[in-house]
Amino acid sequence: MASVDSVMNAVEFAKEKHGNQRYGDLPYLFHLHSVAWQAEIIRLKCLPTCDRHVIFCAAYLHDVLEDTDAKYSDLVSGWGEEVAEIVYAVTDELGRNRTERKAKTYPKIVGNKQALLIKLADRIANVKHAIEQGNNQILKMYRREQEEFALHLRMTGNQFEPIWNELERLLNG
Repeated sequence: MASVDSVMNAVEFAKEKHGNQRYGDLPYLFHLHSVAWQAEIIRLKCLPTCDRHVIFCAAYLHDVLEDTDAKYSDLVSGWGEEVAEIVYAVTDELGRNRTERKAKTYPKIVGNKQALLIKLADRIANVKHAIEQGNNQILKMYRREQEEFALHLRMTGNQFEPIWNELERLLNG
């Protein structure tokens, strides 16, 4: 069971691991805060019985396996297998290009509703940031990917439908 202390530890661990990485012109922690905020909104709307501390931990840690030297075992020992599995599920697999990496990663996400929640929070946070920054190049990439993203991850009529609709609205804005 995750706790407030485990969330604070996740924030500190992610901050340390991401170090000087940037999110555009901003410290990477800005992105992690955005994903955590978006994840909490989605949790409240779609998975209210899900442990909010687990979701916060996973949101703050969601990029550490992909973008830092953190190991799966670090996550298990620090936050437990549930958080580690969520982070692992959203971590891109290896591939020759972005399309191949995403295609290899989607099956991991499908099997874990909490991972889908984090992935949607990440995507919405990224799209909102691109809109706010006027970054049309990033928006074009997400628009181009949306059909494939939804094909693999969207299950019509499930609890995440309002979030998918919001993502579509943002992308078609």
